[in-house]
Amino acid sequence: MAHGRLAASELRLQAARANASGVQVMTFEQLALRLAGGFAQAIDDDVLHEALADALVVTSLGELDAIKLLPGMISAAADTLKKAWRSGVDLAGRSSQHPRLEALARLE
Repeated sequence: MAHGRLAASELRLQAARANASGVQVMTFEQLALRLAGGFAQAIDDDVLHEALADALVVTSLGELDAIKLLPGMISAAADTLKKAWRSGVDLAGRSSQHPRLEALARLE
């Protein structure tokens, strides 16, 4: 089990160098999906980026409106949403606690 894509790549490389066969390396997200029995599916990065690109144009983000169309915002928003989802943060439930949580909940 690896903690991220880079760590998974390193573990696969180590297994290949050791001529280990039958080794399956997966990230925590992939393990969670496996344990869910296939009923849950991780969102594809390309699909998430496309959805965020569309949503950022029409969604009001409050204090983040000034930067929402800058280069890198789509990737930053995607990374932030994935981190929130992995950690189990209920963005909609916590949106009243901070304006940026509210902005993320709107994007979600």
